[in-house]
Amino acid sequence: MTPPTTDRAMIIAERGAPWAPWAERFRALGPDVVVVLQHVGEPIADLAARVRARLVELEAAGQAPQRAVLVGGGRVDRDALSARSLTLRAVASSMARTGGGSVVLDDAGADRYSMAALAATVSMLVRGTGVTVDHAAMPGTPRPLAA
Repeated sequence: MTPPTTDRAMIIAERGAPWAPWAERFRALGPDVVVVLQHVGEPIADLAARVRARLVELEAAGQAPQRAVLVGGGRVDRDALSARSLTLRAVASSMARTGGGSVVLDDAGADRYSMAALAATVSMLVRGTGVTVDHAAMPGTPRPLAA
């Protein structure tokens, strides 16, 4: 794979998630922000599949993200947990293949504990790869990411 050519960021947002503050934050850090939003009526598993397909495209073009956020929409059901896990692992794997990066999971309140647990679990799995995974301190409030 071709290494990234710019500081690219990716926002992945579930339906109803407060993702706009992340767009402002990422645009301040660099001009390239890819946004993947869950469509009305789209199953969350389909969102995860679209994210994975988009990551393949970005990697092939040498534009894999170095920063990403997964913004939850508040769901705590099994389908949401599974889709988030697939999405997060795809993002972290892409970053590991292309030199590392930083991923944050932001929640909508109700999903705070499941997002924190997922971030902690995947953080342990990617240890030593150059990828960091963290959970946002407050819903909808972007935290600074490593430069």
